[in-house]
Amino acid sequence: MLRAVGSTVIGAGKLIGSLAGITPGLFLKRRRAMHIFKAKLQEYGIDGRTAEELTETYKQLGDIKQWIDKH
Repeated sequence: MLRAVGSTVIGAGKLIGSLAGITPGLFLKRRRAMHIFKAKLQEYGIDGRTAEELTETYKQLGDIKQWIDKH
């Protein structure tokens, strides 16, 4: 029992450590993706205001806080 708990704690620590190393890069990629998304919308002829609203919706879809708060 104690060994299983220890193994779980160690596994969780490793997971958190790996996520801490990955997370900053993901935020930068997400930010870049939003800029690309908005630019492509404008290339397709969508006006700036609509592109901004769609980009904000795109941003909210990928926001982990939205998923956590609802559950």
